[in-house]
Amino acid sequence: MKYIHFFVATVIALIVSVAHASDDNCTYAQSVLGVDGQRLQLIGAGVRTYWWKPINAVALYAPQMSTSWDAIAGSNGEVRADVVFFVERLSGEQLRASWKERFDVLVERHQRAALDSSINAFLDLFADASRGDNLSFSSTTGGLALSLNGVRLGQVGDLAFGRLVLSSWFGSRPASADLKAAVFAGRTVKRLPCGK
Repeated sequence: MKYIHFFVATVIALIVSVAHASDDNCTYAQSVLGVDGQRLQLIGAGVRTYWWKPINAVALYAPQMSTSWDAIAGSNGEVRADVVFFVERLSGEQLRASWKERFDVLVERHQRAALDSSINAFLDLFADASRGDNLSFSSTTGGLALSLNGVRLGQVGDLAFGRLVLSSWFGSRPASADLKAAVFAGRTVKRLPCGK
């Protein structure tokens, strides 16, 4: 019986701490100004978890509201994903390794050689990231612009490469089906913690 009380007390403490933490956090903006000066609307946001532990929150912005990645990706306007990290620290090497794995899923082997220069340039942009950092991936006609906390790290590839990178979250083979579903259901989430 005392184990049941301990378990119930632990669960209540966790619920209270999560509820309290969410009170102190920021939400994603309903609209943002894109790198090309275009106003982008929040489509939705979701949280990516690993064993119930939040890893990051991802928000999708596009010029017009839509519930379809294909419609958004097929437009010529800027599309942006903002990723806020929940983990204490990720090294640039960890981020590069994670993206290498994603490209193995996203790019067919026979297409890889044509994209290698863009992929390598993209991977070279990553630096260390820590809790609360906001990494923005902006897919424009000029390529994919990557920014960390509002500071531009660089721009690589073309429109198609930018859409490929964003398809990692929102395309047919997303890293998290739950995150993708939340985004296209128009949900919003707290940015945990508030960005820098």
